[in-house]
This record gives sequence, C-alpha cells and structure tokens, in this order.
Amino acid sequence: MSHFTRVVVKLKEKEVIKEALKELGYEIKEGNQEIIDYYKTKKKVEWLIVGNGSKIGINFSGEEIEVIADWWGNKVKEDEFMNSLKQKYSIRQVKKTVDEKMHNYRPILESSGDNGEYRIVLKQIRD
Repeated sequence: MSHFTRVVVKLKEKEVIKEALKELGYEIKEGNQEIIDYYKTKKKVEWLIVGNGSKIGINFSGEEIEVIADWWGNKVKEDEFMNSLKQKYSIRQVKKTVDEKMHNYRPILESSGDNGEYRIVLKQIRD
C-alpha cells in the first residue's frame, strides 16, 4: 500500500521552477533521489524538495512536472504548496519574458492583494 499522491502540472522551465521553490524557502536536491511515504514505500524522483517541514518529489516529463508527496506526513498542505508554486512560477515567468522580449519595459510596481491576486505594473522606457 502506498500513501503517495501524484499531481501533474504544466510547468516547463526548470530554472524558473527552481527559482520559485527557493523563493518559497525550499532546498532542492537534484539527481537520483528517493522520497519515502508513511508506509516506508520508496519512490524515485529527479528532485527532492525539502523545507517547511515537508519532503516533496518532482519528476519532469516534457512540459509537465509530476509532484509526488505523502501530504498526510507533510506540514504544508497539497493545495497550499501547489498554489504557491504556480503563483511564484507565473510571476517569475512574466518577469523573465519582460526581460528577454520586452526590452523597453520595466516593472515599476508589484503588489499582492488579500485574495492572492498579484499585480505587476510595467512602464515603457524611452530611449
């Protein structure tokens, strides 16, 4: 019997995922790693995410990641982790796109609302 839960999400840029996880306070152990559930069942993962009282595994498949964890044994809840990761990933991806493709725009204001909404205001820089 296994206690693992698998969640598949479309996030494709490893470096952006890594930056988002670090910003959330997690350490990333890369390479051939193992995650263990409540029943001592082991599962191979490419990244072992450690921090905030939790151990979470990630495997990569094209433009998707597979997040694997025994959420019952972790201090962070599945929806809290997934929502935070997706939000930080999205924010970082927008900033990366602005830096790489919109050379005459710069973020001038960033704010987050009580409802979890995040705003980035850009300003056009004139030469």
